[in-house]
Amino acid sequence: MRLEADKVDVSFYRDQSLQRNIPLTTGIGSGEVDRNSIEDIELARDQLGTAARDYVKAIKEVCEQIDLPANNFVNEPWPSHLYFEDLNGESEFGLVELILKQVYDCPKLVRQTG
Repeated sequence: MRLEADKVDVSFYRDQSLQRNIPLTTGIGSGEVDRNSIEDIELARDQLGTAARDYVKAIKEVCEQIDLPANNFVNEPWPSHLYFEDLNGESEFGLVELILKQVYDCPKLVRQTG
């Protein structure tokens, strides 16, 4: 089952984060990587690859433009992140690896200096 909010393009959330100067969090739902919920693994691979690339790009754009906290170790949240919901033994880890590859392949952040 997908939430209505899942159907909104990540660019909307990116733009809202930038306008409000706040972190962007995007997530991969458990149903998106649960092998029992996936009828067509190749279609899922294509869709998740595209979604992950868009999520990572949006997170990078937010990280490069919002004000970062002075102390992002414990006291304040990281500027942005991508999370996985409820990974378990029924998760299709090939899809998880596909998503992580998008993160690893993302160019380094380039902060704008004022």
